[in-house]
Amino acid sequence: MKRAIFLAMFLLTVTPLFANDYKYSISPYLGYHYFGDDRDKKDRPELGLKVERFLKENLGFEVGLGYVPTEREKNGKDVDLFNYQTHLKYYIGNYSGFEPYLSGGLSGDITYGLNIGPSFALGTKYNIKENIGLFAEVRDNYLFGDGNDVIISAGLNFYVGKKSKPILDSDGDGVNDNLDKCPNTPKGIKVDASGCPLDSDKDGVYDYLDKCPNTPEGVKVDANGCPLDSDKDGVYDYLDKCPNTPEGVKVDANGCPLDSDKDGVYDYLDKCPNTPEGVKVDASGCPLDSDKDGVYDGLDKCPNSPAGSKVDKDGCEISISLMVFFDTNRSEVKDQYLAEIEKVATFMKQYPSIKIEIAGHTDNRGDRQKNIDLSQARAESVANILIEKFGISKDRVTAKGYGPDKPIDNNDTEEGRQKNRRVEAVIIK
Repeated sequence: MKRAIFLAMFLLTVTPLFANDYKYSISPYLGYHYFGDDRDKKDRPELGLKVERFLKENLGFEVGLGYVPTEREKNGKDVDLFNYQTHLKYYIGNYSGFEPYLSGGLSGDITYGLNIGPSFALGTKYNIKENIGLFAEVRDNYLFGDGNDVIISAGLNFYVGKKSKPILDSDGDGVNDNLDKCPNTPKGIKVDASGCPLDSDKDGVYDYLDKCPNTPEGVKVDANGCPLDSDKDGVYDYLDKCPNTPEGVKVDANGCPLDSDKDGVYDYLDKCPNTPEGVKVDASGCPLDSDKDGVYDGLDKCPNSPAGSKVDKDGCEISISLMVFFDTNRSEVKDQYLAEIEKVATFMKQYPSIKIEIAGHTDNRGDRQKNIDLSQARAESVANILIEKFGISKDRVTAKGYGPDKPIDNNDTEEGRQKNRRVEAVIIK
């Protein structure tokens, strides 16, 4: 008897979990029936059938009928014993795959009469397929006047009458789980018929996450649902007509760098940012200056000034005319040329940044070095008049004698030689 109880307790610890989604179980079993000492019956195997109705998740009602072919202890007479039970079963819980239970109710046997008494059982169940399981149990029947019987049994459970599962809506979005394509939608988020959050602008970012909810269809967006702005100029790529603007450059509504003077060169590249409208410019945004005189073509009234020539604000060459002639071997300036020298002084006062060279020349007669010295003296005579008589600063006037080296006429005639004995004014800066 003790060994039987130990075996039953062992079965209770190794039998796996019972779990089912059915209303009933039909359970054929095979066991061993230990009769009480006062029962006058020999212990024998028992064959039986039980039916259980599952009432709640952890509660069931079971009826059973067992058959024991035994015999009397005293006289050896065969006895066919039928025992019955009606139990209310309580499933304790789930413990690492086990679902033990306790049950209690009434039991008895039918032999030559009807015995009845309280009955208690301890067991466990485990399903091996969706609708098939195993069970093991030890039951104690107390029969009034006949003592206690103990039945240890094990068998199969066949589950029938599958329960209809309640349709759940786990995320509470109004779409049942079996239809919900987005089962973990945050609470309170509006969803479509499939249970997915709304995406009104069809950009792939749900409305509740979309910081730019009205993106035009087909426009690529970032994780926040905002159109891409690859060059970070504040104008979305799909609107940006200048998509590769350098970072930090100010742009207009089209995403293009500003061109304040409308010369076709963006401000950040424009070295002449205030070019008058309509003026042609170079790649740096500066107006063209074809003759390189420092006056832009659009303002240059003399567009073909000789290279290196001094020009006025209109781009026209600034020129000065001075011709002072001298007698042979003389360096004195005749009074008749003072008026011409005064014109040079007036011109220099009109253009205070100009510097001139007074160049002295001779004809080719006589010693060359003496002629150079003579031409230097003539140049200095004119320069001194500009400085001393007409108040021109001496740092603006240079005197230099060239001797016979730069004739303007033929030295073979008196008339030609007369022209070569001269002093000229040349603008040097």
